[in-house]
Formats: sequence, C-alpha cells, structure tokens
Amino acid sequence: MKKFILTSIEKIRNSLGSGKAIVFVGSGVSLNSGMPSWSELVQKFANELDVDSNNLSSDDYIKIPQYYYNERGSKEYFDLLRQSVDCRLKPNPIHNVIVKLNPWHIITTNFDSLIESSVDESDTKYHLVKENKDIAYGDSNRMIIKMHGDIDTCNTVLKEDDYLSYSSNFRLIENTVKTLLSSYTTIFVGFSTDDPNFKILYQWVKNELGLHMNEAYLIDTSRTYSKLLFDYYKSRGIKTLYIKDLEKMDQDYCLFLSRIALEEEYKQIGADSGKRLYAVLQYILNKPAVSFSDHVAKLYNALEPYAKLNALLPSMIVEAIGGKAVHNYRAHGDLTILNNNEYYKFYVELFDDGKRWRNVFKENRVKLTTILKTLKKAGINTLCLSDGSHKFRFNNLKDDSLGFPSEMFDSIITFDNEKLELLLNKLLSGMPIEDRTAHVLSAAYCHYKLGNYIESYAELKRVSAESHKAKDYILMAIAEFNIKLLSFYIKVNHPKSDFPEIWSYADKIDLDGILSRLAPSQRHVGMALKKVFDFDYVNEYLVRSNSKYEAVLNQKSMIESGGASFNSALAEQHTNATTFYLFVVTNFIMMDAYTQYRGVLVDYVRTIFASHSITPAEKNPFISPDDHFKASEIDYFCIFIAANCMTFDDVSAMFSNNSMDRIVLSKDACDNMILAIENSSKHKFSFFNQPNTTHILMLLLARSNADHVLVQNALNIYLQYIVTAKRNYEYASIILASLNKNSPSILSGFDFEHFVQLLLNMCIAGHFDVLFDEFSRLLRNIFYISAEYGKIYEKSAITIDSFLCRVDALISSDDIHGYRLFQYICIDMCAVLPISERSHIESVISNIAIDKYDGVYESIRIDILLEALRSSVACSEDISKRVVEYLTKNINKIDQYDADYSEIISNASALHVAKLIVLPDSIVDKISTRTDFSGFVINPAGFNYAKFKIEWLRYIPESVLGKYLKNSNVITLVKNDLMRMMPARFKFFYRRLLDVYFQDGD
Repeated sequence: MKKFILTSIEKIRNSLGSGKAIVFVGSGVSLNSGMPSWSELVQKFANELDVDSNNLSSDDYIKIPQYYYNERGSKEYFDLLRQSVDCRLKPNPIHNVIVKLNPWHIITTNFDSLIESSVDESDTKYHLVKENKDIAYGDSNRMIIKMHGDIDTCNTVLKEDDYLSYSSNFRLIENTVKTLLSSYTTIFVGFSTDDPNFKILYQWVKNELGLHMNEAYLIDTSRTYSKLLFDYYKSRGIKTLYIKDLEKMDQDYCLFLSRIALEEEYKQIGADSGKRLYAVLQYILNKPAVSFSDHVAKLYNALEPYAKLNALLPSMIVEAIGGKAVHNYRAHGDLTILNNNEYYKFYVELFDDGKRWRNVFKENRVKLTTILKTLKKAGINTLCLSDGSHKFRFNNLKDDSLGFPSEMFDSIITFDNEKLELLLNKLLSGMPIEDRTAHVLSAAYCHYKLGNYIESYAELKRVSAESHKAKDYILMAIAEFNIKLLSFYIKVNHPKSDFPEIWSYADKIDLDGILSRLAPSQRHVGMALKKVFDFDYVNEYLVRSNSKYEAVLNQKSMIESGGASFNSALAEQHTNATTFYLFVVTNFIMMDAYTQYRGVLVDYVRTIFASHSITPAEKNPFISPDDHFKASEIDYFCIFIAANCMTFDDVSAMFSNNSMDRIVLSKDACDNMILAIENSSKHKFSFFNQPNTTHILMLLLARSNADHVLVQNALNIYLQYIVTAKRNYEYASIILASLNKNSPSILSGFDFEHFVQLLLNMCIAGHFDVLFDEFSRLLRNIFYISAEYGKIYEKSAITIDSFLCRVDALISSDDIHGYRLFQYICIDMCAVLPISERSHIESVISNIAIDKYDGVYESIRIDILLEALRSSVACSEDISKRVVEYLTKNINKIDQYDADYSEIISNASALHVAKLIVLPDSIVDKISTRTDFSGFVINPAGFNYAKFKIEWLRYIPESVLGKYLKNSNVITLVKNDLMRMMPARFKFFYRRLLDVYFQDGD
C-alpha cells in the first residue's frame, strides 16, 4: 500500500505539472471553514421536520430536503439554505493549497463561494460556471464548475427533484463534466467513501461514464485501508489513497509532517482529517528536497521510538529504515547493508568525504549517537554498502542506553537465585522517582525468574497502570503481553479457582487496542511489537535456525566424506541466537516456557555441537588444520542454553548422535560452569526451569576437557546436591560413568569422606527412608567405578569404620534400616576397601550365617548371605548350610507372588547352577517350580520360553552365563528384542549384523 500511495502521488504531481489534472472539491474542504457538511445540512432540514435522521440511506438524504420543500415551499427552503451556508466565512488553508496546486479545472459540489474567494486572492484566472449559460460566455479555457449550482442563483442540487431533473437543468454542465472526467486525471478532495454525497456522485459518474473515466484518485483522510472498499472503487475507476496509512508506513512523509505541523496555516485547521488533507496536498505541491541532516532526521525518527526497548532484532531495523537486508555474521563482523536507492547516494557522499562526515556529525551529534546506539541494540556494529564498500565501524561506541540491570543478566546466566533475590529486594526498596515504571518491570521480571508468579503479576499490573497514566503504550503493551503469558504459568502452578481475577483480566487484554494508541511516529514500533506478540518473529527465527542447523549437518556430512564445505551458517546461527535471546530477556518478555522460543535456542545448541563434532576424513585434500570450518570450542552461552532449555536425555543424545565423546570448552565456559553448578544445585525450580539443570551442567563438564581440579570441585558440589535434591539419581550414574570413561583419575580424587559422613548423619537422624533406594544405587555405582582404578582414600577409614559400627548396631537391634544399609551399601563397599578393613563386614556376614541375630527379618538376612556370595565377599560353608536350612523350613510356605521369598529363590537358583552353593535335589525340584526365573536357570531345556525375559540374563553369574547365551531359544528371543528397539530404517542392516554375531550359536 505504501508503494502504491507514493507512486500515485508522483503520478498526480506529473499530471498537475503538465496541465492534465482537475481537482474535484467536496464539502469536507469547506467544513474546515465552518461550513456544514452535506450530512449536517440535511440534519437541519430533518430537525425542522422533526424527522429521525439516524441511520439514513443515500436516498433518505435527498428525500428529507424534498419533504421540507414540499411542505414549506421554495422561499423557506432557500432561506434555510442561506442561513446554513454562511457567506461571511473565509477560505481556509486547504482552499489556498488547492489553488496553489494549479489544477487545469476545479469542479465542486459545494454551494458556497469559498473556492472562488481563494482563487480571487491568487494570480490564477478561472472562469466561474454556476449554470448552463456560463459555459457559453467564458473568457478563459480554465473553469471552476459548480456542478450542483450556487446558493446565490438558487439553483442548488440538494433535494430529490434536483437530482431527477439534473440532466435537463444542467445539460451543458453535465456534458462538460463528463468530458473533463474522461480527459483529465481527477483528484477527489474533501470526500470520503463514507460520505453519502460522494456515494451519489460516484453512482452518477459510474452510470454516465462507465469505464471511460480517466485516472481518478480519492484522497481519503478519515479512514484506514479496507481491501473490500479499495477493490470496489478501483474496479470502477477510482483509486483510493488512504493517507492515515501513509503516516504509519513512510518515514519521509512523517518527517515532512513534523515540519508542516509547525506552520501557522496547519495550526488554523481544527479537524484531524482537515489537517491530514492540508498536509498531503502540501506534500503533493512541494516534493521535499532531502539534505544530509534530513536523512539523519529520518533515520532518527525511525529508530528513536525504539529507545524504550533494551535490545532489537536486526529485522526491526530493516523494517524501520527500509533497508534491503541486514547481514550479521559474527565471523566477518556485524554488517547492515543500506543498499536501497534512497540511501545509496546519501551514504556514498557522506562517507566519501571525511570533512563532510565530521560536519554532519557535529550538527547532528545527539541524533547520530542515538541512531548508532540503536543499531548496536540489534547487534549491528558496522555499516556498509551491498558491495562491501564504504564500511563505517562503530563497535567501540559506548552503549549506556541499556535499561536491563547487568547484575540481573549475570544472575540469570549463572543460575544465581540468591543474587537475583538480593537484586529484587534492592529494586523494591529503592524505586526511583524517575524511570520508576522500568524499575517495577525489572522487579516483575525478577519475581518471574524466581518462580514468584503471583508477585510478578501484581508488579506487572502496576507497570500497566502507571504506563497507561503516562501514555507510555510501548511499556504498557509489554506488561499486558507478559500478563497473558504469566496467566498460563499461574494456571499450571495453581488451581484456577484460586485466582479467577487473573484469568478474567488476562482474557480481556486487548493488545491491538493498546498498540493503536501509539503516536504516528511510533506506529512502526507497534507493528514490530505485534509481530512479537503474535509469535511471528519467533516462528521466523525458528524456521531460520532449523535451516542453519540442516546446513551445518550437510557441511559435516560433506567434510567427513572427504569433500569440502564452507558456509556462513554457523556464524549466522550464533548471531541469530544471541540477538534473539538478548531481545527476549533484556526486554523482560516472559516466554521462556514456550516451545517455539525454546526451539530456536535448542537448534542453536544442536548446530554448535554438530559443527564441533566435525572430523575431516583422513587425507582430505580440501581441508587443512588452519581452516576455520567448525566450532573449535564451545562457549558458556551454548552451555547455558543447553542447561536451561534442553532435557538431560536430549543433551546425552547430542553426544551419541554426533559420535562425540568429549567437548572442548572455552575459557569462559570453564570459569562459569562450577559457579553455575553450585548455584543451580540450590534452586527452587519454577515451571519453565527444569530440575535437571544441574545434571546437564555436570554431564557437559564430565565430558569436557576441563581441568581435573575444576571437575573434582564441581563433583563434590554435585554429590552433595544429589544427596539433598531427592531426584533423578539415574542421571548421576550416567555422569559418573562419563567421568570414568573420560578421565578415571578424577573419581579417585573426589572427597568420599564427606559423602559417607552424609549417609551416616542420615542414619543417626533417621531421615534416610525417602532417599535410601536411590541413594544406595548411586553409592553402589561409585563403588563399581572406584574398583576399576583403585581404592578410596585412606583418610576415609575412620568415617567408614564409624559408619559400619552404626550399621552393626542397627542390625543387632533388628532394625530394618541396618539390614538394608548393609545389603545395598556395605557389601559393595567391601570391593573398594583395603583387605585389612574388610573384617568388620565379613564379621557381620559370618554372624548372620551362624544365625547369631534374632528377629523378624530372617528373609532379609538370607538375602544378604546370597548377595555376599554373589559379590564374592564371602564363601563359607556356613552360608550354604544356613540357606539350605531356611529353604527346607520354608519351602512349602513360599508363594511365588511374595516378592521377598521369590527373590531368595531366584538368587539361590542362580548361585546353585554356578556351584556357589549346593542345594539338595529335593530343594532344587521344589524351587524350580516356584518362580519362572528359577525354572529357566535350573531346567532350560524344559522351560516355556513364552515366559522368558531378557533382563534375567543379568542375574546369572558370569561363570555359567555362556551356557545360556548358546541356547537357541535365548538367541532367537534376544535377537527379536534387539530388532524391536532398532529404528526401521536400520533393521535390514542390523538383522545381518545379528546373524553374523550369533552365528553357530556363539
């Protein structure tokens, strides 16, 4: 629409300049002198007749004057017309500028003489035509045609009879007007598509001329673009120029408006539509010549309204200034290309002459500084032309305009909630008088990041109210948008019934209505914010980030296949992600939990990892070690996004998907990660901040090149977190396994003493019930790993001995906790203790074997003996004898559905076939029918393999496992289970692989 309006204005200029244009003047022009509009004139007749004039049709507008004429007669009719059309009124500036346009002819439907008066005050001569005879006696070939007559000659066209007899009463005028409309470009002014008079006039033009009308333009200053109306009139030869829309779209025009608004003539006009008409006619009359300072002013007017935002997206700059593109590749420096025709000459001339640049900067220092700082908000540090020439760098320009507290940003990216709470208290206690609203918004964002959604909502309501009062609709719109987002988080965390006023308030928020209140000079900011609120920008970035990820995957495939591939996808992805993240966070936009937002950032992490994993094929002739074709290291921003936006499983999958064991961290990543691990381990987690953040950070550190001392310090923090956090212990096993694979010596150096002491303290306090199962699993994993590289520190011996004494005391008192601690921890601990320190554990096992301990937990004591045999911690005949006694006594009472007893039978069966215990045949026969597992291990030939479970194989001692793996039934079932887990696209290849692996029963 902008291009169409500007092109149309240029055509109008050309037609006026060549004497090929006429201006058609409606009542909207005289309205600004105090004359009534056509509707108001009809209203006067209606009032005299006591007729309801609401919701009149076009036909009604000509019937009401007719009713008056019929009832009151000609004299009273024209008396009322003369009273309404005050001949004492003077032309207004719009009349004067119409005359200055110098149209070849002027046609008007007005009865007043204002346009003639304006002409009389100028040097231009027009022949006045009020009735048919005036055409014949004209002394000029340029006319003012009053096609609806004149009040002085009493031949006005207003009532129904006037229109019905128009062709007979105004035949010459009618034919002349037809000729002019078909021969000249026509500019309709003072009309709107809502004007009943224009509808009647338009219908007449359409009926008389049809498609024979020349170019015609309606300058509409009262309404915005309507596609239906625009297409309707355009199909019938009249093109509507919606000037209200031009004010929103074109910065040149806005700059021109700012000048016109200073003129006295402009100030004389009262109505906004009149001011708008005067301005656009002046714009047609005076094509502005643009100076360097004008260009600076235009850029300033376009960018200064963004001052309320702390960061911008590069595309916002493009949309605001009309540039062709913004290229911001971190690898080459940030560039914005202003290569459209309008700026090209200005830009070249300005930077070709250093003296000119200095003078322009001196004259426009404040505006240019604001422009450059605004560009920096979008990550743009360099200007140049599309061919790369005329580069102007301003990356050293200090930017003190960022309204986002730096300590808040530092707290967020290092997960430091304690520091964030201190900042919040500081903000709440020290609200300044100036810029108070921005501080309240900062406080609302702090509450949000801390998961205090109700408090955040209250602060946002304050921001909205204060912004509304100050008419700061940009800040108000951001606050209201955040309330809509926040209501979703509150709904997740609280029952709807608790906060009905929040849902009600959020449902009534009208963001479009708020943005519509922005001043014309801010409308482009409103359009940009609407794209934020509608998630248009987010979706654009999501599509872009995914395409960059695919480009890097293609590059990886090409290089690893022996080819070459160099592109800017990695640099673009980095800049896109950082500018996108900074825009959302520093403008306090609360969309962290939304899938599209996270998708943009997750694609960035996936891109970095894919690039980081690129390994050129051996002897690749296209790639040298010096080529910068990949992400050589991973910075902390990437680590932070992974921990903040991804799941533990997704991060783990990135390593396997990219066939990558280790990552190389940048120095800033290493410096920040231990701080982030410490901070995140103390988190009160909110809805969008997942509780596996600490696990992800530790996994990334475990699989990195970080210094051993750093990792050991982080591990000690992490282990304390695992004990107290009560969640996701399976992640800890993966992390410890990663540490063992990456650098086993790290585990040998961690502080085991405090770890055992924590468990001992839990035993004494009696608080370990809820933690025990997962905690013991974690400890066992540590013992298994520790056994591979050496023994636990000798300095832990005292702590361990205290722990074992405590466990022995619990067992002696027949406390279930003592038995569980011994079974699940002490037996495994034995494998990593020096032989001299195992005696305490062996003594407890011996006492259980000889039935020294009495109590109700006999089945648990038997299970401990079996576990000791399985772990090779003990192998005495007493254990075998004790187990046989127990089974002989209880075999007839044992139910296979009793978990404790069935576990004893299964363990005893496995140990019997491995010859670790010897059971009598009578016992063997009975237990073989008690559980499916015992039936399988004791009699594999007669087993019903429909009941087989692949996980049983892990419980069979290694000494006899090979026999079962050669069983053809087992082989078939194992292959089938593995095939079910394999993606469909690999099944053919995998089946061949399994056939080879299991050939000949091996």
